Amino acid sequence: MVQLKRSPEETGAAARGFKTPKHTENFVSSQLLTGDDDSNKSGVVDFWLNDPFFSKYGLMFVESVNSTPERQKGHPTLVFDQPVTDPDLFREYLKAFHHAYPRTDKLINVDRTMYNAVGAPVHMLGNICPIGVFERMILFPFREAQQEEQERRAVARRPVDTTDQEGYYETALNGEVLEVASAKEGDRNNTLNTAAFKLGQLLGVGYGDHLKTEQMLLDAALNAGLPEYEALKSINSGLMAGMAAPRELDKE
Repeated sequence: MVQLKRSPEETGAAARGFKTPKHTENFVSSQLLTGDDDSNKSGVVDFWLNDPFFSKYGLMFVESVNSTPERQKGHPTLVFDQPVTDPDLFREYLKAFHHAYPRTDKLINVDRTMYNAVGAPVHMLGNICPIGVFERMILFPFREAQQEEQERRAVARRPVDTTDQEGYYETALNGEVLEVASAKEGDRNNTLNTAAFKLGQLLGVGYGDHLKTEQMLLDAALNAGLPEYEALKSINSGLMAGMAAPRELDKE
């Protein structure tokens, strides 16, 4: 990581709450990209050392000083074959890495790097990640997902004929079930709860069938790999919260 050392007052970053020189305006380049896996589960190290992408292109996994065999955490680190000199692009790289690995913290600091005490375990892989490979395997899928999300939101904002209650609810139900079924590991429970909340808002204005909704969400969650107890808890809490805040529908 290469940075200038201008003060946040000098660059204007102080107005955004920065008190140290570590901010976008001082970014020059970085050849390292580091994530932060605080899963606090056993097997975290094995996950990264055996992940198809990281095992081939990762530099090292550095355990945090408070990582234990029972509650592991640390920093998966890549070193690129050339430095990234655009701070906005580097920030997008970090977002894309989190999208590919939602088990990492959602951090977009341009100066994100490793900070560990002396003696922290280092699992060295020694690979260099070509920029082109990272973009093809990590960045471009992230951009495609962002585009799909923008298109989905655009469709959701279009005026619809909500007088056809059955058809409208079926479309909404099928869409949310698809979201749950396709959710990535680490996002599945939140996706399920959000889907249940949205559908609960429609149930709250008299649309749809409660039992059918619950069953379809549960089937999708189980197929996605969530435990039944955990899935039912998220579904019930989401539906109840949504029904308590019914959605206002504009009718043509």
